[in-house]
Amino acid sequence: GSRVYVVGQNPGAEEEAQGRPFVGRTGEMWERKYLKQSGLTRDEVSVGNVIRCRVRGSNELPKITERAVRDAIAHCQRAYFKPPEGTRVIVSQGAYALYGLTGESDVDSWRGYALDMVSRRHLTEPYVPDLGRDVTVLATVHTARLFRDPTLTLATLADWAKLARLLAGTWPRKPPAFDVG
Repeated sequence: GSRVYVVGQNPGAEEEAQGRPFVGRTGEMWERKYLKQSGLTRDEVSVGNVIRCRVRGSNELPKITERAVRDAIAHCQRAYFKPPEGTRVIVSQGAYALYGLTGESDVDSWRGYALDMVSRRHLTEPYVPDLGRDVTVLATVHTARLFRDPTLTLATLADWAKLARLLAGTWPRKPPAFDVG
């Protein structure tokens, strides 16, 4: 019954060995630093990956523009994507997760925004799951990317801080009405 479902890209070597997502070096940093920023614990969220296997035995995924990657995402979404009934927010970590949830793949443009899965259901490519209810997708960069580009650390912490406000209903706020009369 988790209100939050965190979706990563694909399992790393440690995740594959243990059969659990978010358990390697990246998962430890995510839990200790970024999830903590949201005020949640690992026991309060569900976690998974948009691609359920390691591609070509590597942590590196082919470019998202490759047909094989898009097909793998669509297959895994159809076969395995089942967030708990109580899920209100899905946090997409990285471009692959964002693509699988919304059809958008430029995580740098959407990072920090709350997107509505409902508005994306008209897409035929990619397959975007219909949950039968409104769910918000909070886009952020994948935690593994922060090892390569630590300049994104502060922005990513801010993204995770938004999660608590999103769950409380205090973000995003509607813009004020303007009287032009």
